[in-house]
Amino acid sequence: MLAPLARAAAFLLACAAAAALHAAPRLVDRGAARVTMVFDEGGAGDRGFNQAANDGLLRAARELGAVVAVVEAPSAQARAATLRRLVDEGNMLVVAVGFRFVPDVVRVAGERPAARLACVDCEAPAGGVPANALFIRFRDDEAGRLAGLAAGAATTTGTVGFLGGVDSGPIRRFLAGYRAGVESVRPGTRVKEVFVGEGQGAFSNPGRARTLADGLYGAGADVVFHAAGASGLGLFDSARAHRRWAIGVDVDQAAEAPQQVLCSVSKDLSAAVFGAVRDAVEGRFQGGERVLGRAEGGVGLAWGPAAPPATRARVEAALAAAAAPR
Repeated sequence: MLAPLARAAAFLLACAAAAALHAAPRLVDRGAARVTMVFDEGGAGDRGFNQAANDGLLRAARELGAVVAVVEAPSAQARAATLRRLVDEGNMLVVAVGFRFVPDVVRVAGERPAARLACVDCEAPAGGVPANALFIRFRDDEAGRLAGLAAGAATTTGTVGFLGGVDSGPIRRFLAGYRAGVESVRPGTRVKEVFVGEGQGAFSNPGRARTLADGLYGAGADVVFHAAGASGLGLFDSARAHRRWAIGVDVDQAAEAPQQVLCSVSKDLSAAVFGAVRDAVEGRFQGGERVLGRAEGGVGLAWGPAAPPATRARVEAALAAAAAPR
């Protein structure tokens, strides 16, 4: 009699265990949860884009127990080799930060199908996304439009500026949105554009950006929006010197020049990185493209402490009108 009861009890326990495994995320052994983030340039302390991504990685270490590290690819030629090395060292996830990594992530994912890679702020390639790579893209045009609304509402000279890191597709999307936003609230406003440079160093040259920003303000721009990474820190120096408005990017940059930062357009890079790591740690990582805009909470606007109330009201009215049913 005891043997059948024992078998029945064992069967019920097995069913309960199977149900629990099915209902809960399958956690990877925390001892194996090594995640490394790779930067193109600027490092983790750029007070902007890279730092926001790194904040998400640090959150994963605190909340998920992941063992994390950051490295910087020493050159454009070393990007793919750096990704290969990190995969081969046993990282459960390698996170590449920035659009320049797109071809390298595609290449390494194809070479090492057992690897898991994430490319943050990266557009999925035209040829398709490898099954083991996640491309997280923000709607740069939406972010640019938010900056444009603010610039158009604030300008009194009828001239505003744009300071880009490099003349590339993602930066041009920022610029296109910026132009559209400016035009929607102040038609006929002139938008002057400049770019820091090409290749390695364009996003980490605040001295060059300061010179370019001085030129924009000197040519009549009273608001300048940057999409130039750590180079953009030079814009804030120039804005303080000229007592003109600057618009930050990627994170709230009001602390860089509290009286001169009109607003910042932000990307929730921290949450995007944390989500990718969490999926990997919980055993549910999937390749593909994840697109984040205002509707998904991926893009937003943070006003600076000195922003004029009238400017804020005009922008909020424009956003409300755009969201109203037609």
